[in-house]
Amino acid sequence: MNVVWLIQNLVPYHHARFDAFSSVFEGIAHLIQVTDKDSFEVLEFNPDIQNYRIHTLFPGRIRSGIKGEEIDFRLEEVLWTIKPDCVCASGWGMEIGQKMLFWALRNNVPVVMFSESTAYDEKRVPHKEWIKGLLVRCASAALVGGTPHREYIHQLGMPEECIFDGHNVVDSNHFSILADNMPEEFPSWLRSEAYFAVCTRFGQKKNLPRLVRAYAKYVTHCKERGLTPIRLIIGGDGETRADIESEISRCGIEAQVYLLGSIQYNALPWFYQNCSAFIHASTTEQWGLVVNEAMAAGAPLLLSKRCGCAPNLLEENQNGFSFDPSSEESISNALFRFTQLDAEERAAFGQFSQSRIKDWGAERFADNLAKAVNHAIKVGPVRNPVPARFVLRVLGR
Repeated sequence: MNVVWLIQNLVPYHHARFDAFSSVFEGIAHLIQVTDKDSFEVLEFNPDIQNYRIHTLFPGRIRSGIKGEEIDFRLEEVLWTIKPDCVCASGWGMEIGQKMLFWALRNNVPVVMFSESTAYDEKRVPHKEWIKGLLVRCASAALVGGTPHREYIHQLGMPEECIFDGHNVVDSNHFSILADNMPEEFPSWLRSEAYFAVCTRFGQKKNLPRLVRAYAKYVTHCKERGLTPIRLIIGGDGETRADIESEISRCGIEAQVYLLGSIQYNALPWFYQNCSAFIHASTTEQWGLVVNEAMAAGAPLLLSKRCGCAPNLLEENQNGFSFDPSSEESISNALFRFTQLDAEERAAFGQFSQSRIKDWGAERFADNLAKAVNHAIKVGPVRNPVPARFVLRVLGR
């Protein structure tokens, strides 16, 4: 039995998920990547050993330089070589998901649709929802993130008994194993600092300029009450870096906020394990895998209510606090509430995080994808997919 998943390019969390799946699946698992290059260089990944078979369509080429027609031609060649019994489609909005779904419908192969969308992560438009529902109903099973993702794909037309969760997981062991030595690229003073950790791409929805302004209010709040503010360390890089630097300077908090730059995968465990708490402030987030990583390292959370992972991973006042990401006051209050906790309470938050994330590791993805694949093969491919094939052909053009 052959199962295939098509992705843009392999990164560590893809490997953790599919390697775990391959170890429990009674068949051969194939992972097709369009390229082995990532626009975010620190995420490029080439595992030494894996339980699955990797097929790279365009080795060494940047994704932006590869045309859709080229992908169609090479994908067709590889899939006819594999002859899959079931395919995994990465949602309905991504090009690679649409290409895989289109191929499966043309060749009468059952589909497991992956989805990490919720009803509230973007503004919903009726005609687009109709198209999504049409595509969702072409899959025989679905693997989703968690509770809100399950509710949304069911709303779009996927029967409840065909939905399995655990799509959004990471290699928890990588982050939980104690990292004794501070990475050489980190500044030496970080070893002795208490700090709030942020790790993310610098994009608009990550909300970092507002987080900086909220943090400035927090610093003032602490000083007014005779408390020492916890430093803010932001890891990552991207398009909004200049805006973030401008806010730091405007707020006059250069001494309290430090931009660490992009963090290598092997340096992340130390960064998470030694922080006071982890902050994720996105205005919208389908899930938020960095939250999984920080929890596996034992970090308390300060988490936006708009993160898709929040309903399943955050327990209010047990492993952290949530906040409204559109409100500087709400963010600042969450930081201050955490600062008021004593060392014992903070440690308990971190322990709760590690305990909670154990149920959301690679094993969950592996077991539930195996169930989804078996269900899809048992149910078989959908009938009369002609309307969806027409829509996919239009989208492809």
